[in-house]
Amino acid sequence: MFSEFRRVFSREPRHFNALDFSQSVSVILATFAVLVAISLTDLFDQTKNGLHENIRGLAFWALVALLLRYIIGSAAHLNHAYRTAPDFRRSASIILFFKDIFFLIGFGFIAISAAHAASFPDFIEKCGRFVWLSLVWSLSDPFFRQIWEPAALSQEPLWRLWAVIDTAQLVITLFILNFIADEYAAAVMLAVFYIIFFGFDLAVILRVAARRPSAVESGGNRAIYLAGPLFSAAERSFNLHLANALRDKGHEVFVPQEHEHPDTPPDQIFARDVGAMDRCRLLVANMDGADPDSGTCWECGYAFAHKWPVIAFRTDFRINEQAGKPPYNPMLTQSADLTILRPFASPEDIAREIIEALSAL
Repeated sequence: MFSEFRRVFSREPRHFNALDFSQSVSVILATFAVLVAISLTDLFDQTKNGLHENIRGLAFWALVALLLRYIIGSAAHLNHAYRTAPDFRRSASIILFFKDIFFLIGFGFIAISAAHAASFPDFIEKCGRFVWLSLVWSLSDPFFRQIWEPAALSQEPLWRLWAVIDTAQLVITLFILNFIADEYAAAVMLAVFYIIFFGFDLAVILRVAARRPSAVESGGNRAIYLAGPLFSAAERSFNLHLANALRDKGHEVFVPQEHEHPDTPPDQIFARDVGAMDRCRLLVANMDGADPDSGTCWECGYAFAHKWPVIAFRTDFRINEQAGKPPYNPMLTQSADLTILRPFASPEDIAREIIEALSAL
């Protein structure tokens, strides 16, 4: 029983290969939408709040702009983080999923309480609490993910943009609450600024979404683990140029050197890289060198054992020229699904061959 409980709440993504968050995301977003509908309906019920008649309409527009911002933002976050199932390129953690559900429940509770405000200042204060909770969510999400799921591929930097917008919206809300005495003027300002912030937020989400190529445009978006030596400036430069060339075609690429530093503890390096391989399930391996890099060899063996595709490439002109012999160690050539031999080829040339190989695979 204890071992099963530990497996369910493990940070290891391999334990969640059969899990699909998609239906849960749909149900949660639908539930949040219901809470929003209840709060907007209650806002016009005179028995449930103390807002003056000439204030209620403006409060409605302010609340609509506030809630729409978080409905769309929450949908963008949950779909981006969890609807990559079943390959879990970004998240496979139940704990992080529960954390996000907790925040959404908090949003729904505050939205209903704002609709039940005893006065307009009380309404503004509760809107401020709503924005404050969102700011906490934006700032805490990367912190929790770094602790609980450090091997996840990099998320889009939405949380930074949201944190800036949340901070500005919270500052303006507090300013209106504390310095605008006339309630009608305060209501107009609140509605106008909240609509503006909703526009900013929507523009940010659409702009980030526009940078993600569709699977059709990219020929099938894949998450790639790029394995290879990374111990010299030349090696690291080649890795980076190759990764960027693949990213330009719409593929996600995990490059270990982008996530580690020389002083990173070995156990963290191992956990992060293995976790990334578990998510990508596709290995592109650089076989350059008098003898291929030992870490890359281990990663090829790990991928082969899990029956994941392995594409090996070599730009090094030193190969075994004996007739009938493989160009380098047969344990590596035979475990790869495809071997690319292109002496002196550029990263862009190798990227083109890898993309052709992905189409074949």
